[in-house]
Amino acid sequence: MLCYKDLDIKKNFISDIALCLIETMKNNYSSLVTSKNQIIEVLIKEKNLFHQTLEKGLILFKHAINNKKNAGELAFKLWDSYGFPIE
Repeated sequence: MLCYKDLDIKKNFISDIALCLIETMKNNYSSLVTSKNQIIEVLIKEKNLFHQTLEKGLILFKHAINNKKNAGELAFKLWDSYGFPIE
């Protein structure tokens, strides 16, 4: 099974994209430049929180598979509590 870690994506690629966007749009939205550090901090924080949530959900998923828990109940909990796609 392909894991998100296997994708070999640069850790802060969203921050890199944001920096590029800020540079591109700075003439039209000057507040992007003055808020750049805050924007990057929030993006990094959200990425880290998402990573933690994903890790917790994967642990729950692996535990449920090993214990043969109800698939429907598990799918709902992973979607509702951890943001996993229902597919």
